[in-house]
Amino acid sequence: MDKKDKYYIAFFVLSLALYVGYQLISPQPVDWSDSYRGDHKIPFGTYILHEELGALFPDNQITINRQPPFEFLRTNEAENATGWIYINNFINPDPLETEQLLRWTSKGNHLFISASAIGPGLADSLGFSISYQTLFSALELNLADGLSTFPETNLDFYNPDLRRNKPWTFNAQRIAYFSSADTLNTTRLGFAGEDRVNFIRINYGEGAVFVHLFPRVFTNYYLREHEQATYAFKALSHLPQADVIWDEYYKAGRTRYTTPVGYILSETPLQRAWYLTLAAVILFMIFRGRREQRAIPVIRKPANSTLQFAETIGSLYLEKGSNKMISEKKIRFFLEWCRRELGADPAADGESHAELISNRSGVPIEETEELLNLITEANGKPELTTAELLSLNTKIDQFYKKSLR
Repeated sequence: MDKKDKYYIAFFVLSLALYVGYQLISPQPVDWSDSYRGDHKIPFGTYILHEELGALFPDNQITINRQPPFEFLRTNEAENATGWIYINNFINPDPLETEQLLRWTSKGNHLFISASAIGPGLADSLGFSISYQTLFSALELNLADGLSTFPETNLDFYNPDLRRNKPWTFNAQRIAYFSSADTLNTTRLGFAGEDRVNFIRINYGEGAVFVHLFPRVFTNYYLREHEQATYAFKALSHLPQADVIWDEYYKAGRTRYTTPVGYILSETPLQRAWYLTLAAVILFMIFRGRREQRAIPVIRKPANSTLQFAETIGSLYLEKGSNKMISEKKIRFFLEWCRRELGADPAADGESHAELISNRSGVPIEETEELLNLITEANGKPELTTAELLSLNTKIDQFYKKSLR
């Protein structure tokens, strides 16, 4: 490793350390997305309310549901519960889920729903429709500096025991209200603005369904202030004191993770730990690898010097010996090579030996037979001309080069 490479590695390590350090100490931007999850502490999560359920329903069991209603109701956990709380910006159960929830309610249980939009299946089954009053245009929304700049809307209850002389005020872009409802089975519980009904009770069989249309009053953003928190607690006081099911299935912040890494990267503390671990592994590989790894010697394949040796010997005989003696030496060396490397005897009679040598060496049969015939002719002559010797030598050398052994 030269000096330049060391500078590159040092720069990379320093940059990585600075990035990880910045991510660990830098303040995270506020997440203003709608979540309504009971374990989320962001402004529009419901962590505070989830933690206070024990105080709102003392001596009662709080069960958390993370399954579709028809799956959850198969268990024994819902048998003793008489209250089921749904809080989200939008709730739209499918027909089977709607049927299961209303059947459960008709047995004397109570369903509490707070959502600014409710699917048509559930709304039609309960006999109501929803309309909206826009308080803030889209252009004004783009220019708004936070939720506190939204217009204020008043919320209150019809029950004189719960109603205040001064209504509760909340910031909203628009308000939802009931434009129609089944008057025979419906009781008005609360209103928004100038007497627009946004909270009702619907009798259903032996039970009841409570529908509230401003779910943000139950989020952390408003429950952090005692003044506004009292509204949410009084709204939930319409439920009887009994075991309660807190729903975590219908949540805007509910995320499905397909891999463990996806879950790790979704949680800020786990994400930081993941990046820190990766940085530590990279640093370990760089420094530990450089200190512990030994130079690996290059082991070269042993060179075959047979041909060079034969050429050297042949050259000596060419200078000092006769052509016949040189050809005998070359032929004897070739025959020995065939016996040792190919396990065949070229001197034996028969075409089968030529075919055997051709198959084991990989040299075409025509060239093999030509060489063997040339060897036979050379052995039968008392003396060879220089041209004949060169031809024999060339054929033998070509055979060596083409052989696969």
